[in-house]
Amino acid sequence: MPDTSDESLGLQPYRPDEDHAFPDERVNDVLEFVGNDAEIQAYLEAQNVNPVSRLRYNDHGTKHVEIVRDRALCLYDLLKRGGVAFNARDQGLEEADEAVIIALAATLHDIGHVVHRDRHTYYSIPLAADVLDRVLSGFYDVGAALRVKGETLHAILCHHTAETPLTRDNSIPFYPHHVLKEMVVFPFFFLLLVGIVILFPPELGEKANPLSTPEGIKPEWYFLAPYQMLKLVPNKFLGISLQLVLVGIFLLWPFLDTGREDNILKRPLMLLIFFGSLVIWTILTLWGKYS
Repeated sequence: MPDTSDESLGLQPYRPDEDHAFPDERVNDVLEFVGNDAEIQAYLEAQNVNPVSRLRYNDHGTKHVEIVRDRALCLYDLLKRGGVAFNARDQGLEEADEAVIIALAATLHDIGHVVHRDRHTYYSIPLAADVLDRVLSGFYDVGAALRVKGETLHAILCHHTAETPLTRDNSIPFYPHHVLKEMVVFPFFFLLLVGIVILFPPELGEKANPLSTPEGIKPEWYFLAPYQMLKLVPNKFLGISLQLVLVGIFLLWPFLDTGREDNILKRPLMLLIFFGSLVIWTILTLWGKYS
């Protein structure tokens, strides 16, 4: 039988007995409790029925949770080694509680699948809340347990919805981090491309005559649809303006379409727009090729 362990796949599992860049005693105790808890293990098995057995999706059960939790804790360890500050202390929690929140959120984030795949995150919240009340009471006093519970539910809620994480550590700001990175990378690749063009100039063929357009000249196939559209619109300015409007709609669509339903099969209008656009584009492409 082939080796399908995490390590054989190039994945680094979380090992409780190794040294970490964060206090790990508390999270290791919680993980041991979770691994032996009958209710949690029953959830991890039951939550796989709807997505896998009934909908034929990928695994969302025990193995999925194990992978997510391992990756989350390993990423957390890397971030801590890199000096990234987390903000569970906003709630008056200790550094040792951060890993507990991550481990519990990763463990319980998908238990809402026992109810339904669609909007399962929202079903996970009340189910996880009941489990957390029981689990955390064995490790924290009432106040700390409530705060760990709140942060864990916050992470669960934000893992698969349009909800915006309110924690400072949810992402790296686009500006200035990514902007500065692009400003450094862009000149390098630009100079690289210039160097390639200078060292290996392309074969341009005969010099074009600007006063004479060759017969039957056509663009590459991926430009045939807009090319045919320009031929169909008598006013060229109107034709170009129409294409710019379509490009603008395409670029702005993620900001215009803010619905919570992400399954296109349950959005008949979106499905009609998608297939309609695909058919029209295909017709224009073929028309431009053979006209």
